[in-house]
Amino acid sequence: MPVAAKHDYHLKKFTDASFIATATKWRKELSALKTEVLFNDYDRMLVWAGEHLTYENHGQSFFYGTFNKGETSADAIAEINYFKKGKNNAWLKVLDLHLSPQIKNDVDNGKVDYDLLAHIFVRTVAGTMVLTHIDHPSDVVKYYARSDNLLQFFQGLSHELNTRGKLKGVKVGIEGRWLVFRKP
Repeated sequence: MPVAAKHDYHLKKFTDASFIATATKWRKELSALKTEVLFNDYDRMLVWAGEHLTYENHGQSFFYGTFNKGETSADAIAEINYFKKGKNNAWLKVLDLHLSPQIKNDVDNGKVDYDLLAHIFVRTVAGTMVLTHIDHPSDVVKYYARSDNLLQFFQGLSHELNTRGKLKGVKVGIEGRWLVFRKP
């Protein structure tokens, strides 16, 4: 008998209900962690995200959730900007991937579940690439490295993808602090 996957994440748009469920869960996690600074940072982000759940406008931030299969609240929130200049010049920029407070707390305290983090990150990247074909047509996707550790990870990922040639028809590179995927 096959074993059910522990992690089966997907990037998707928030509905009003799923965003409320996510914000409620995250605020409860923050209260349990008893960290006021973290609470204020997350609260500002959740308020900002709640104001940007319309997915039609160009040149603004959009927030997508990375949900584990069957869950009504997201374990991560991706902040994505879509820019379109002219008929054939558009790109997506992933400015930040906010992990839930409990997951972030576990990472900060050395209780890292690398399998969980890998699934969240990889499925967010894959989901963003799908957006370039459906909701936000573009030939360029950029992921911003907010930390030196993430930049090192991006550099290694770029090298691996280019060396192994796993993404046919897509060029992968580093531009400053950005991991960049380009379709020719």
